[in-house]
Amino acid sequence: MKDTTNPGFKKFNERNWKIVGELERVANELGRSMAQVAINWTANRPGVGSVILGATKLPQLEDNLGALDFEIPAKLRQSLDDVSAPPARFPYTFFASASDVQGMITGGAVIGDNPAGYAPVQLIDAKPAAMAKE
Repeated sequence: MKDTTNPGFKKFNERNWKIVGELERVANELGRSMAQVAINWTANRPGVGSVILGATKLPQLEDNLGALDFEIPAKLRQSLDDVSAPPARFPYTFFASASDVQGMITGGAVIGDNPAGYAPVQLIDAKPAAMAKE
């Protein structure tokens, strides 16, 4: 399927190789199989309620079940999060770091910036009229 435009067949790309490389590095550092680290990481993602295992042989199943016996340290978990984070797509590109898109739309002001001459709201410490009689 070399010349296909079907994205299902385009899994051998630079991004995915980087993910596999980081997964291998983390697995080596932890002394675990790549399958164990991948399953552990996936099972502990926010919003994941279950993980489907793809074992076809008993040794594969035993290896996969070993994913439940350890915790991935935060630093290594973060490295897997970072390398596998999908690229921001519309509309999230509007909120990227000091977004160029925001600058084009607002003339240079970005989220959190105030326009020139902006004055913050002034709060007046006064009791409402009904309470003033007390």
